[in-house]
Amino acid sequence: MACIFPKQEWTIEIQLDDHPESDSVIVFCLNVENGIINGEGSELPTGGEPVKLSPVTGRSLPLPELGSELEATLMALIFTRGTSKVVLSGHTFRTGGPTGVNNFFGRFSAFTTGTTDGDGDTGTGTGTQT
Repeated sequence: MACIFPKQEWTIEIQLDDHPESDSVIVFCLNVENGIINGEGSELPTGGEPVKLSPVTGRSLPLPELGSELEATLMALIFTRGTSKVVLSGHTFRTGGPTGVNNFFGRFSAFTTGTTDGDGDTGTGTGTQT
């Protein structure tokens, strides 16, 4: 997925808690402006066809108390995949100095649309911005 400026590409590896062997990758094209995130994404399941996700929304909040050298933020992304509403949240941080890589480390929850019982998948998400 090629992102068009001002959107930035984020590649996030997804791993389910119950089935760590069934991982996939989600590639997002995100625009972050004044803490508001908008964009799109596609899931690339291992051995499967790409799945386009709903439009992606979310928030990004800087963490200045960690120091400017880390450029850390809290990030939450919300989107729909099939019949599941997904919340992917975590923190971002830069490695390698000013020209380095933005990294994401977080968790996700997926809830079947139309239910309120809290059943759903959970797992981890890690990735980088390119």
